[in-house]
Amino acid sequence: MQGKNCKTENKHDGVIVAIVKMKKLQIIGLSSDKKRILETLQTKGLVHIIPLRQAESQEFFNLSKTMKEHLMIKKWVSSLFAKRKVERKTDTKDPYGELMKLHIEHEKLHHNVIHIKTIFRRYLPFSYFDIDQIRKLEKRNINVQLVSIPKRKWEDLKDKPEYFFVINEIAETLYIAIFTKNGDIISIPKSQEYPLPEKSLKDIEDELARTEKRIIEIEEIAASYLEYFQDNKDLDNNLINAISFEEAKETSLDKEILFAIEAWCPLKEVETVRNALSGFKLVFMEKEAEEDEQVPCLIKNPKWIQSIYDFVKVYSLPNYWESDSSTIVLVFFIIFFGMIMSDAGYGLTLLLIMLFLRKLLSRSDFGKRFFRLSILLSLSTITYGILSSTFFGTTIYEYGGDFFRQIAPFAIDIKDMASMERVMYLSIFLGVVHLTFAYIVSLRIKSILEKLTTIGWIIVLWSGFAFWWGIWPSPETKWAAVYGKYGLIMGFSMVFLFTSSSKNILIRILEGLYGMLGITQLFADVLSYLRLFALGLAGACLSSTFNNMGMELSRNIPYAGFILAILLFIAGHIINLGLSIMGGFLHGLRLNFIESYRYFFNGDGLDYKPFKYVK
Repeated sequence: MQGKNCKTENKHDGVIVAIVKMKKLQIIGLSSDKKRILETLQTKGLVHIIPLRQAESQEFFNLSKTMKEHLMIKKWVSSLFAKRKVERKTDTKDPYGELMKLHIEHEKLHHNVIHIKTIFRRYLPFSYFDIDQIRKLEKRNINVQLVSIPKRKWEDLKDKPEYFFVINEIAETLYIAIFTKNGDIISIPKSQEYPLPEKSLKDIEDELARTEKRIIEIEEIAASYLEYFQDNKDLDNNLINAISFEEAKETSLDKEILFAIEAWCPLKEVETVRNALSGFKLVFMEKEAEEDEQVPCLIKNPKWIQSIYDFVKVYSLPNYWESDSSTIVLVFFIIFFGMIMSDAGYGLTLLLIMLFLRKLLSRSDFGKRFFRLSILLSLSTITYGILSSTFFGTTIYEYGGDFFRQIAPFAIDIKDMASMERVMYLSIFLGVVHLTFAYIVSLRIKSILEKLTTIGWIIVLWSGFAFWWGIWPSPETKWAAVYGKYGLIMGFSMVFLFTSSSKNILIRILEGLYGMLGITQLFADVLSYLRLFALGLAGACLSSTFNNMGMELSRNIPYAGFILAILLFIAGHIINLGLSIMGGFLHGLRLNFIESYRYFFNGDGLDYKPFKYVK
């Protein structure tokens, strides 16, 4: 049922169902043409190769190892260049080989430094002893022991050694050298003994200095190789292309003189691939995707909808048989973010920051998408800031009169309970609308009974909202409670009747009653949208507090108070802006990914990765 629904919907390739329809291609050709066929497919860059076996060739593993080493060395050199900016050109014929040697030596010396510092810190409390003098004493049958012991334990010790010297005292701990004749070893209770090091502390310190100096030399030499990577920008892509080709070659099936490839291809590109391979002797077959297959997910949306793609992908891609959630997530995320920020001044600040960073962000595809998303978020914040009459924590209608009061239906006044109730109603209303969309999207992959049950829950959702709205003591809304009550009865009846598909009456009743328990989850999800009201109120209170503190400073401290007030205003609003942005992102996305997704989204989609040349 699920598969049939998806195939029917995907034929349209519309904006709402933005997951591109795929066809499975099966290509059987001559082994002698395998390399050229793969090169043709990689040049076109339209197919997602299905591995038919594991890549096990030594060449593939060598290429993968080289790629990992290359990326590691490149990252290392880039970090060193930022750390030690040197102007120095290299004339080595094999820069990569030289860098590998330097990196290995650098890692070894780095571990040596850690080891040497550990030894140095361990013996430092015994001061700069001369190990050669100790060795001379040993030749004269005088043994030297280095021990540490708590001062109180030493003082309570009855049988102290005959010859000893307290070298140091640190934090109530004594560091002592004990001398005995004829190689005797004295055991002191509650003490820690230190074996004699091979070198004196001065020699250890000198070795540490030499090692650190060599590390600096290596870092300066390696940093000078950055130009090698800058002048060979295609090196990364060449390695990626070689690995991709080798993997495709190794994961195909080979049988005597024939080979076979399976791949997914967007429906609209099948003919392009067929025409590209028309010059080869091969069998070209295409098949529809089946329900039990993991089909890669290629999402195509308008640019503004693509702006949310990175955040959707971080959570999970939709699987091929689902609807793309990008449009719903984007629209409601923009609304939620604006409500959480709830300040036109903050929205304007965010807009100006993004316009300032536009050139920098335009250097990458992710930056472009993030810029577009940020513009939408800032405009949403400005819009809701106007509706709530808030500008940097100041309620505008207090200074603008009735005009601003009329265009600000969601302004919050802590002293006015009615104003807070309006924003609470709005938060719950948006939650009801959001969850309704989630239910509606889920209808396309459900059976008839499941659809009727879902419709029942939609009726329960709206009837519950109407009932809640109507029970408040207002004559104008009492009708809503009446209709809401009857709607609840109707909705729960549908849930009870259609939850179960069993023909056994008793089982059907029990499963129907169990299905009605879903109201607990739905109720919790709806209440979760009150965070929109709570976070917006918290941000408004915090910004207002900073404003009041600044005004108090300005009034009570002559001259300097004004400057301090300005500094407090800037610092306070920067902090609150940062907190509001974090809250907007975290909770705006959370309401989509947790509350809404549970009703229509399965996820675990396979990303569409075309076999192509990276340029």
